[in-house]
Amino acid sequence: LAVESGDYADVALANELDLARLEPGATHRATALAFGARRLRRRCDFVLRPHLSRPLPQLDPVLRAVLRVGAFEILWAGRVNAPAAVHNLVGIAGELGHKGLMQFANGVLRRLVEAAESYREPPAALLEPD
Repeated sequence: LAVESGDYADVALANELDLARLEPGATHRATALAFGARRLRRRCDFVLRPHLSRPLPQLDPVLRAVLRVGAFEILWAGRVNAPAAVHNLVGIAGELGHKGLMQFANGVLRRLVEAAESYREPPAALLEPD
């Protein structure tokens, strides 16, 4: 979220990880997911778009961040237990937002899991990192 407001990604993530006090393994995973979602933001936005009821820029910033990380994790982060990833991300949406964000994130991410195979190889225009 801080990155969207102009902060450098590495500084913003370091600050958030300090506050979260995660175990080293979880810190590594969180870093990989955050930077992966940032690096492939256009791909994440592309695959999320068909599953949204309104444009991505109109969504709550917390929800937008959760959905982007979810898209990256489900589709491109390697071996992932997709239902567990959705569960964790919906929980994060609830911690950072409210019940409505949880419900919205749950619906979008579950639909993305169902359509995952069709998104593994994005159109050529989206193959370059942001």
